[in-house]
Amino acid sequence: MIFKYFSYWIFTWYILYILHVTKYNPKIGLLFALSSNILLLIVMIWYKTTAHLVFLLLLMMLLLKIIPLYTIWNTKISQKSVWVFVLLLVVYIIFMIMNKQYINEFINNLIDLIIYKKNTLPLMQQLENLRL
Repeated sequence: MIFKYFSYWIFTWYILYILHVTKYNPKIGLLFALSSNILLLIVMIWYKTTAHLVFLLLLMMLLLKIIPLYTIWNTKISQKSVWVFVLLLVVYIIFMIMNKQYINEFINNLIDLIIYKKNTLPLMQQLENLRL
């Protein structure tokens, strides 16, 4: 279930912003998602996760966070955009609870990725299927 990852919610928000469906800037969400991915990258390197999985994470970061951030970098973040991010996070947490997707499953997926070197993230799996 791809929607159990908050990054995809933020990317969807970015697409809606670019298409002028919403006026609320997703830059704060993209920065949050990029920061969490940078922490994940550091942990992956620390635990000597395979270079291939690190490459896939970097590619995913480029596609879902860095390029979108680059395209809206010079835009301003309004107070309302920050509140929309907070609201989106709350809705995400409620969605996860309602769908019985709990933090321990998410953590187990990250442990599988980092420690056991299993590709557990949806976009990384798709990129791997493309033989990248």
